[in-house]
Amino acid sequence: MIREGRQTDIPAMAGIYLEDLKDTYKDLLPASYLEDLSMEEARKTWERFLAQEGSHCLVWEEEETVMGFAGIKGDEKREKGAVLSSLYVGRQFQGKRIGSSLIEQVLKQAEEQGNETVEVCVVMKNDRARGLYEHLGAVYEKAAVYHFGEYPLDCGIYLWRLKNAAKEEESS
Repeated sequence: MIREGRQTDIPAMAGIYLEDLKDTYKDLLPASYLEDLSMEEARKTWERFLAQEGSHCLVWEEEETVMGFAGIKGDEKREKGAVLSSLYVGRQFQGKRIGSSLIEQVLKQAEEQGNETVEVCVVMKNDRARGLYEHLGAVYEKAAVYHFGEYPLDCGIYLWRLKNAAKEEESS
């Protein structure tokens, strides 16, 4: 079941986030950087995120177990845009359409709120994430760089154009 994230979800979210970072980026970031990541830092990351105005998470939960989550916030560059700022699914729950379902709900929610686009920044060497976003209709827009601490990784900005954007174009 997908629901809004709560403060009480932060420990589970932090655990999934930390596990996923260490697993996904083990060949892309220095081992010392990944080893230094702590559960306390991960908790603080999600506490700050949920405290930001306009930011929230959708959580996939079954039998009181958080299996994955998506972070969403407003797009600072586009007036009628949202950003899928993060998507994490616990390793043992991957391959069960949890990530796809969360993205679909993010897109639905963004459209219901009047947004025309949803943007996501993806590390280009993260083939699994890039493939998922492309499969669900996101289109490459431009190159970007994301910093994990002091370590830059080449990324791509991908964009979903929502039905609201098509309606806006038809009326102009």
